[in-house]
Amino acid sequence: MVNKINNYFGDYKIKDITVLDIQNFVNELEKENLKPGYIKEIIAKLKLIYNFTKDIAELIYMTPNFKKVKLPKNKVKVRNDILTEDEIQQALEVADGTIYYYLIQLAIITGARRGELLALTWDNIDLKNQVIHIRNNLTPFNKLTPPKNYASIRDLNFGKKTLDILLELKFFTKKKHSYTLDENNNIELSYEPDLDFIFRNPDGGFLTTDNVHYYFYRYQTCHMHQFRHYNATQLINNGIPIAEVSRRLGHSQIKTTLNIYVGQNQKISKDNINKIESIFDNKLTTNKKRSLQL
Repeated sequence: MVNKINNYFGDYKIKDITVLDIQNFVNELEKENLKPGYIKEIIAKLKLIYNFTKDIAELIYMTPNFKKVKLPKNKVKVRNDILTEDEIQQALEVADGTIYYYLIQLAIITGARRGELLALTWDNIDLKNQVIHIRNNLTPFNKLTPPKNYASIRDLNFGKKTLDILLELKFFTKKKHSYTLDENNNIELSYEPDLDFIFRNPDGGFLTTDNVHYYFYRYQTCHMHQFRHYNATQLINNGIPIAEVSRRLGHSQIKTTLNIYVGQNQKISKDNINKIESIFDNKLTTNKKRSLQL
């Protein structure tokens, strides 16, 4: 995101950038067929740069009125970009041996949002009772915030498949680095054993949304949110009640789930968490030799 800002405004002085310049930047981003949400993240980061320059560095006295910038709107539509079984396997094969292998597997099996997964710390994972507590979201600015809405604060029960994945992930990231928050809830490196993120870079640092954007742009042919679509559609098509699917996704209203995801079979049954996991059982693999014991 920062690279796109630098590439476009590299020859500008920050004090000379106008609302029209920012609008032209947005228009150029739209021509690249970037998703509206990603464009909004870029402009939000540009606004953050201005706020820092004005309020912290005190290098400028005024900022452009970002409220006048017309941003593209997100369109709610029936999803037609559901990944195929072959695409799922290809994504896992490409990611094998990296931290993204585990990120993709948990995205597939939980349906959690990107920011919710990146914000997970080990104290959010109850291995004994097999529950994932979704309590935070990691923003593009490396800031921990509450999830998208009240319904997004949720507990996801899991079974043996997810337990195996988490135990293997724990082994994979056994090198520990600790993080804490500054006064603005931004994450910073610290020697205090505060935040122990489950998804980390090879150097031990936590994965950021920029890391994920770059990885999928560079190495994958899909994007992170498609695993959420895949999860929801698979659950619905395999008879998991729509209310349970909606709860697991963190939607505030069931109609949101119905409006976005297509299900061929929405019968109500007595399926439990084991059925949810069995749906993905033949799609995800773990190395049992690397799994740890509780």
